[in-house]
Amino acid sequence: MSRYRSEDNNIFVISDTYFSFNYSTKDYSRFIFKSKILNKAQLVNEVVKAYVEDNPNVTFAELKSVFPDKYQKNYGIFDKYAKAYNIYSESGYKRYYIKDVQTINLIDEKIATCNQWNSHSIASFIKLAKELGYSIELK
Repeated sequence: MSRYRSEDNNIFVISDTYFSFNYSTKDYSRFIFKSKILNKAQLVNEVVKAYVEDNPNVTFAELKSVFPDKYQKNYGIFDKYAKAYNIYSESGYKRYYIKDVQTINLIDEKIATCNQWNSHSIASFIKLAKELGYSIELK
């Protein structure tokens, strides 16, 4: 802070202002899948839903072999709804999509897709989805 006196005895105070910006390192990428603009977690949910619609008789075990947990190491791409809801009940954190409109019904199980995706894991998932024949574009 600096103080100055003018010739007519007025006092001026000048201060420098510094702003500290904390830029987020989060990735807010958006994708286009079936004409919908989606974030990473929504993309995963829609791709798994599309696969189940294309293969209506798929079981939980068969779907796990198509979408193995290695693509989302912490929680897996999806899990049984009961387990996903239990994680939310115990921790208070929604690690899966558990609303009814977001869950996916298989012939033997109700599943919830994981909503915890970073730029590295989503890149691997997109590669897998493209190998399965799905078209995904970066917005």
